[in-house]
Amino acid sequence: MAAPLFLLGVLTAEILMLIYFRHALQFREIWRLALGAAAGIPIGIVVIRTVPESLVTGALGLILIAYSLYGLLSPRPFSITRPAWGMAFGLVGGLLTGAYNTGGPPYVMYGAARQWDRDTFKSNIQGLFLISSLLAIVNHALYGSFTLEVVSHYLMALPGVLIGMALRIWLGGRINPQR
Repeated sequence: MAAPLFLLGVLTAEILMLIYFRHALQFREIWRLALGAAAGIPIGIVVIRTVPESLVTGALGLILIAYSLYGLLSPRPFSITRPAWGMAFGLVGGLLTGAYNTGGPPYVMYGAARQWDRDTFKSNIQGLFLISSLLAIVNHALYGSFTLEVVSHYLMALPGVLIGMALRIWLGGRINPQR
């Protein structure tokens, strides 16, 4: 129940964030990521149902540790000049979205490596998260993960999600991004 419930809550937040940052969305920058994610999400759902959890979480941990060490030890930022790499990052993000709803790290790594400005980064990531969430919801629905109980829990959580997003938008305009 947790995966589809989380997806519905996140989808609501992503729609609101994308509306807020829609002016900076660059679909030409994210379509390859979205295509890779579309291939990876159904595979991730199958993986989480068939592969031992320790292997999947171990792989995710290694990816995050490697990227973190690179960020700490490298004298220059990681850079991607060829957008075609978006397919590979999207595939890994899709696998993680399908398995654990945690596709964000590869998408964030890609956006940082492409050196998107702050608003473009937020908008592109939200657009990508929205596409990934919709694809994951469709795949979870095909696997029968959505029940009346999931929908009723989502409706109970919806006011909290909306209040949290309103606070995020309000506070986001009051925090100095340099700090």
